[in-house]
Amino acid sequence: MKYQLLLKDVLRCTEKAGIIGEEIEDLKKVVQIMIVVPKTANDMMMVSRLQNFDGKISAQGKLLQQGQLLVADVVLHYGTNLNLQTIKLKERQVFLFEQIIIFSEQVGQKTQFSNPNYLYKNHLQVNKMSLTEKSSSLDSKQFILKSKDPQQDGLAFFCEGLTKDDSIEWVSNIRAILDTQQDFLRALQSPIAYQKELTKEM
Repeated sequence: MKYQLLLKDVLRCTEKAGIIGEEIEDLKKVVQIMIVVPKTANDMMMVSRLQNFDGKISAQGKLLQQGQLLVADVVLHYGTNLNLQTIKLKERQVFLFEQIIIFSEQVGQKTQFSNPNYLYKNHLQVNKMSLTEKSSSLDSKQFILKSKDPQQDGLAFFCEGLTKDDSIEWVSNIRAILDTQQDFLRALQSPIAYQKELTKEM
């Protein structure tokens, strides 16, 4: 963190001095690297503390986002009418990978000498889930992830970000990966039509 701040100071002073060209661009790249690398390392340390997940984490693709959400898992059947006000949300540590989203419970607290572990609770395969945003109010922080897997019939997760910005970021990342999966599926099912569509966009 201190190197990141130091580099930002160097960049600011360099810009104030009016230096332009390759030097300033290189400094900007270095600052960006010093933001991304520690965050990636921190994210992977969080993943390494996930316990009781039976699958192979390395097979789930790139970690796209991790953090805390308020979550309630429910089983929805056709015609079920749930009142969101009565659902009890629990704090969960959530890991969004390219292939899967994992819900876990924090065990223990962060101290000067130790970090909490995360106990696996549930998951959804990204290619077998749908996203619904709750737009009942402009400041709504809620969204629903629902399983389309017959083996998890009706399973749904009501999620709420700790802040509105958190919710926006989660929804944006989930929407992006679902769109990517949909594009991939269309490319597999109708490669010629998909190629024509891509050419049309150019």
